Amino acid sequence: MIAVSSLHVTRSQRIPAAHVHGNWSTRSSVFSETSAYWRDEQRTVEVWTTETVPGRRSTRQDLFILVGPQTFSAAEDFSYGMRQLKRATLVGETTGGGAHMGRGLQRLSPLFTAFIPTGQSINPVTKTNWENVGVAPDIAVPAARALVEAHLIALRRLLDREQDPAWQATLRRAIDTVSAGR
Repeated sequence: MIAVSSLHVTRSQRIPAAHVHGNWSTRSSVFSETSAYWRDEQRTVEVWTTETVPGRRSTRQDLFILVGPQTFSAAEDFSYGMRQLKRATLVGETTGGGAHMGRGLQRLSPLFTAFIPTGQSINPVTKTNWENVGVAPDIAVPAARALVEAHLIALRRLLDREQDPAWQATLRRAIDTVSAGR
């Protein structure tokens, strides 16, 4: 089975990254998935996966994450982290480039509010982030074609591993069908 995940999380949405990471990780123990440096408090907070994650682990499945300019913030953190762990293939376009976080809108006067970034994500592997540059995909295609491209790559990988001639023929037909619908 090949999983394709599309992450388009806006600034106001939250995803349980520790649970998602834990299910897709090949690691069996707790590990640091990201850190957040808060300038206003001058401290770094590490975010770790949980020790136990509900459900089965999907460590043998290929994981494709569809990304594009609308992929932002927490979705970028997840995508960047999975790429650094060599656990996912990113397909699509470069993401929006939002790695700095804040504590919500700040009232500056009775008639004026602003979002002021006071923190930044820091990947534990690279010690960097994607602010203003985005996360580049492994396979660059227009975002509108990312799902079809990921589907074709997944089918080709399955075909490469398949031993049964009947299933190989089925996979070739599926590739032809998906290719024709591009």
